[in-house]
Amino acid sequence: MSTSDAPAAGAAAVEAPPPLVPEEGDDDRLAAWGPTIRSLFKSGHPKWGFLIYRVSYDDDEAWQRFMGILNRVSDNWIRRSRKERLLPYLFWTTMEDRAAFEGASKDAIRDHFRNWISTRSVERDGPGADNPIIAERSPRYRACLYVDKEVMESATLAEYPSAVNPTGFFLKVGGRDGDLAEEDLEEDEYDPIEGKSTFDVGWQYVDLQLTTTIYDTMCENYDAWIRPHFYQRPPAVWGLKN
Repeated sequence: MSTSDAPAAGAAAVEAPPPLVPEEGDDDRLAAWGPTIRSLFKSGHPKWGFLIYRVSYDDDEAWQRFMGILNRVSDNWIRRSRKERLLPYLFWTTMEDRAAFEGASKDAIRDHFRNWISTRSVERDGPGADNPIIAERSPRYRACLYVDKEVMESATLAEYPSAVNPTGFFLKVGGRDGDLAEEDLEEDEYDPIEGKSTFDVGWQYVDLQLTTTIYDTMCENYDAWIRPHFYQRPPAVWGLKN
């Protein structure tokens, strides 16, 4: 199995990033990335960002393009908010294993993810990973991304020069992630999706450029998945007007 755990912005991998230093305004509930910052402090675990499962292996270029877009738009989004201090702690941990994951169902990936959560350790995941509140405080250990051929091929990126942007560009991103979660709710019956007729089918699409935004939202609202207006039943996409 190939597991990549390098900082998302493309910086060189490190054993553990330096401690995050508190700054004035971190407690402001309306400040950009405030929930993520508070989650890092409360958990003592200096990593954020989802685990990413690759389940399609026919097109390596599409996979590299998808990850490149995700990394770039995340970097751009955070810098636009003037929260560059968060970048060393943003990790997209990719799970690549053709034999184990190619064509795997979302239920199979969910089972693997739950096992990954239950076996977390300081040795594998870094300082603070053994904190009992991790499973509650950190979306990194509550949801993962499922990337299949459809998701890879949907990823697009257009850039426009922008002098007011810290990165120098305004990025227009298209595409969607499959975002999985632990919760399974019993609801009234709906048209079946992959054999499930409940409203919550255990996953939802997320607008690619808002992958870090949904993470931040889940930091503030631990039960966000079951809140009204948060979960979007496929084919609706979280973050888009459906």
